[in-house]
Amino acid sequence: MILASFKGYAQESVTFKAEVKPNKKYSVVFKSTSKSEVEILADEETRAKMEASGTGAALTIETLSSMQTELVTAARDQNGEIPAQVDFRDLTTATTLNGATTTTKNPISGSKILGRYGTDNKFKMDSLTGNLNDLPMREALTSMLDKMQAAVLFPEKPMKVGERFRSETPMSIPISGMNPVAMNIETEYLLTAIRGETAYFDLVQSMTLSMSNEQVDVSASGSGTGKLEYDIAENHATKFLSDLPMEMTLKFNENLSMKMKTTMITEQWVQIE
Repeated sequence: MILASFKGYAQESVTFKAEVKPNKKYSVVFKSTSKSEVEILADEETRAKMEASGTGAALTIETLSSMQTELVTAARDQNGEIPAQVDFRDLTTATTLNGATTTTKNPISGSKILGRYGTDNKFKMDSLTGNLNDLPMREALTSMLDKMQAAVLFPEKPMKVGERFRSETPMSIPISGMNPVAMNIETEYLLTAIRGETAYFDLVQSMTLSMSNEQVDVSASGSGTGKLEYDIAENHATKFLSDLPMEMTLKFNENLSMKMKTTMITEQWVQIE
């Protein structure tokens, strides 16, 4: 019995899930960094036009996106729902193109959302304070909250150390002068240790993409690694780190294409009080 008590969670099965609890404050810091080396392949005429406009055949693009939010929950109401307020403290993006940096602040910075988490743990928006109150923005913010809450889809069955599971996560790659390229990242999580109330996961990520639209044909592939920490008592991930290198080819027409080598680094920390 004494030996078993020292082993703690090491031999136990734990059921992981993403859950928001009542009477809590969740302070979230999110940062995403991408660095891309771009080679432009063009015919002589197109290349001459690019050089005349000051655009070379090689580009370096760095993007840093950061977000700070605070989620405060109240006690459950008579319907079993959890009233909540979300403050978007700071959302900024800095883009550096060949050494020139442009910083933009997302218009939802400073906004507040009032809503509630239902018994299904999904957020339902009641009202939005700030400069943005149109329907598309409300839907975008609600979707953002759902993705933040369910960033990792844990299996419903209990897990032991040494077991694995897979999950898919949507992701977008910013491209200067174009809409971001959306893709799915497949991640395999390995439960490596449980110490005290913290579970530790190693993760391996991979992605492939092949898409075509009126603007461009895109193909991409990549693989990377990362770490995840999970608070068992709070039923919530508290730390997520990911480093994902990838290569991408964009073909605009027969005379112009682009090859990119990109590294995406994603970091998220959650403090729960």
